[in-house]
Amino acid sequence: MEDVQVVAMLVRRCIAGDAAAWEEIVQTYNRRIYNLCYRFAGSADDALVREAAVAALGAIGDERGLPAILAATGDKPAVRRRAVLALAPFDGEEVDSALARALEDRDWQVRQAAEDLERAFAPDQSDPDQNV
Repeated sequence: MEDVQVVAMLVRRCIAGDAAAWEEIVQTYNRRIYNLCYRFAGSADDALVREAAVAALGAIGDERGLPAILAATGDKPAVRRRAVLALAPFDGEEVDSALARALEDRDWQVRQAAEDLERAFAPDQSDPDQNV
């Protein structure tokens, strides 16, 4: 079977809900997918493509994608908002600094995304075990 036919079969299995097929696609193509997303996050002409690439990098959660996500926090509002959300799997000074800037962003949706992210990772004040 040719590569195209194998991929088509895997995609059909994924659509049908086959988790093993999804895992095979991820294992086989993860490097290509990551590289495309990284490249598109900073250089695609279309802001929607940059937004999707940043979202994918955040979902992948690989530290190598963080510079592209951080750079996207200075893009158009929709891309900035997606970049803030894509920061969720990461931590560190650069991430904290980007979130602080997002909390002061001129676009209310960017500010809201940063507030939501902060709230999601804030210690639960009602849980005494987290306040130790």
